[in-house]
Amino acid sequence: MKYGWCAAFPGREAVLKGLDKSFYRDFTLVRNIFEEADEILKVKLEKFCYTNEKIEFTWQTICLVTHCYAIYKVMEVIYGKPNAFAGYSQGEFTAFAASDIIKFSEILLLIKSLENILYEEKVIGECMYRIVNVDILELLKACRIVDNSGNKVSVSSYISDKQNIISGLRNNVMEVIQILKRQKNIWAIDLHSDRAYHSPMCNQIAEKSKSLFNKVQFYTPSIPVFNCYDGLKNQDKNLLKEKLSKQINHPIRWNKIIKGLVESNIFNLVEIGPGCTVSGNSRIAHERINCSWIGSTDNLW
Repeated sequence: MKYGWCAAFPGREAVLKGLDKSFYRDFTLVRNIFEEADEILKVKLEKFCYTNEKIEFTWQTICLVTHCYAIYKVMEVIYGKPNAFAGYSQGEFTAFAASDIIKFSEILLLIKSLENILYEEKVIGECMYRIVNVDILELLKACRIVDNSGNKVSVSSYISDKQNIISGLRNNVMEVIQILKRQKNIWAIDLHSDRAYHSPMCNQIAEKSKSLFNKVQFYTPSIPVFNCYDGLKNQDKNLLKEKLSKQINHPIRWNKIIKGLVESNIFNLVEIGPGCTVSGNSRIAHERINCSWIGSTDNLW
């Protein structure tokens, strides 16, 4: 590539697009990674990933991370290492494994423990909506009108000036949407999430998970990672640890990540995994980003 490239990984919602089995079928390296995961988790992960039409909620992130990490390791052999890593939402776990900040085995155990906390936490009327054709300042103002504390509805993912995501209690989220609809023609797209991720609604989950992050060994990466929490690139293992845990109950700053890539002369983003959600978000975040994706062996360059 003429300019540098960033390996980027999608979040949990990408699982709904289905996981292509071609890398598992064609590469011994991928099957070996799955065997490692099987030994760690005491399950046959290949069946969870590629046999069932719908992956169980508590296994979705583990399946996605293992699938994307395995594809990346093949790419690393073929193309070499990227100039940066990034992951959207749960995709940041894959980025940390790929960049060797956390050992793959420890990532799997961390995710499993976090999923247990998530599963045990009660959900009462939470949701997430993508808001399109609304200036970010207008969106923030509408959220404050409905809930000045920011605890019941807030921006949970900053993507671009005109397209972002809000999370919160459904009644409060719908109030924000109604305020905006009175002002202009907007799109409000239900993301069909029963949780208000990356918002203060996840404060208890973040508090309960602190001890889990403290048990994990973090290493200094040779290649920088762009964090969801503040959108900045980093190679400090202690800061990386702090920022990974903070994204649980703080908004994703994807717009800053893409801006940071461009400022670092990294104009090529390669989304690794199912679908093209990250690529879509990145294109609207900055016009200079070139996006491609690799979800099956057919997509290899």
